[in-house]
Amino acid sequence: MAKRLTAEQANALLASADSRDRAKALKALPPGVDVELVAKVVGDQLGDARSVWSVARHSKKLAAPIVRALVERLASVPGPSAIFLRVYLSGADDLALAWEQAMFRLLSLDTTYAWGSKQKRAKLEALAAEPKVIEALHAAVVSTQLMRMDWLAVLAIDASEASVDALMPHFERAAQDKGRSLDLLLELKRFASPTPSMTQLVARVDALVEERNSSSPALDFAARRGFGALKHFWFDLFLASDVQNVNGVPQSQGRLHIDSRQPSWFWCQVSRVDPEVRDFLGTRFGGRGEPIDLLKLGTCEADEVPQWLKAAGDKLRCTWDLEYGRPRTSLRGRKRLQMLNWLQTGT
Repeated sequence: MAKRLTAEQANALLASADSRDRAKALKALPPGVDVELVAKVVGDQLGDARSVWSVARHSKKLAAPIVRALVERLASVPGPSAIFLRVYLSGADDLALAWEQAMFRLLSLDTTYAWGSKQKRAKLEALAAEPKVIEALHAAVVSTQLMRMDWLAVLAIDASEASVDALMPHFERAAQDKGRSLDLLLELKRFASPTPSMTQLVARVDALVEERNSSSPALDFAARRGFGALKHFWFDLFLASDVQNVNGVPQSQGRLHIDSRQPSWFWCQVSRVDPEVRDFLGTRFGGRGEPIDLLKLGTCEADEVPQWLKAAGDKLRCTWDLEYGRPRTSLRGRKRLQMLNWLQTGT
């Protein structure tokens, strides 16, 4: 049986620069541990979105004095998770119990269940039935532009006027951007309760997606390739050269992206992966900012990609393995092979 840490040992681990040491201490905090130090370590983790799950998983049980110190610290901790906790813990009589419950709620808002699964729905519906969770989510969701879909889905299930108001900034940003965020918000239809406000909001997203998709140049591009009239079209290809560098990875790498669901519907980039060169050395053009052509490969339109790839390969002294990264695309079967053949031959 492992020997329990002393307060001095725990304090030393908490003050360590090694995250594994800090995690070891947090899992088994002994009596007499430095309360302010624990609050600082946990607070810092809550401010880092990548560490929130670790806090919820490994720091579920904290003594009331530590939680009290944490509540004071949360006012200066950035991020929606800290805001969620500030609201959820406010007014709690038993801070230790409230903290444990809050950690369980955060874990329930970050499950790996499939989006449309019964398990996911059960988790989210249970959260939507708790007024304190809804109140905390209102504040957290409004505070960030990050779309945490489980959080938004709970509000869509609740579908009250206040929840729709909290969702509205995300819908407005998506309406302006007309990108992938619109498609993500459309996924809320699986959970949205049929209140008038929620139904109207979802209908608006439906209309915006339809308008965007039907007018995208990517659909005209797909029609010219012989794929007919498509509702949406996307093709994402990792480009890898047959020549490898000293580390055994393709010396020239890139990406070709065409997507009717995004305003920047076409872009392409290629870079040389040279272990001795730390700075980016590549060519990028299309809809992702200003063109860069450090490799002097030139640029092209979407219909000219096969010729561009051939010329770029000749200049880089390589050929492209188009199956290296397994293309991700809305095309299936014969049409997928037809697209790859066009890239290879131009016909």
